Amino acid sequence: MALVVFEEIRKEATVWEGESSRLSGCSTAAAGLHFSGLQWGIFAPIVGVYNEVADLVAKVTGEGATEVTAIGGDLRMNADAYEGIDQERRDAGERVIGAY
Repeated sequence: MALVVFEEIRKEATVWEGESSRLSGCSTAAAGLHFSGLQWGIFAPIVGVYNEVADLVAKVTGEGATEVTAIGGDLRMNADAYEGIDQERRDAGERVIGAY
């Protein structure tokens, strides 16, 4: 049963890591949304605000990509640690049984 839990945690880590690539794609797309005043014509006065928002979206989604990658890595690390502890306990139990 425990092995199933470890594998489920690793699957969840893979999901988080996959979402990281989506957020990175959003960040890249948002970074490409800049316009110049000439492109906006009569709306040129607000182009600065628009570009600031595009920069903010690129920054936040880029940071999000980094964080969800870290979450995936942490999940995987925890699964490995718990599996190692579980194995140590099984080994200890076998040593006790073998002693009798």
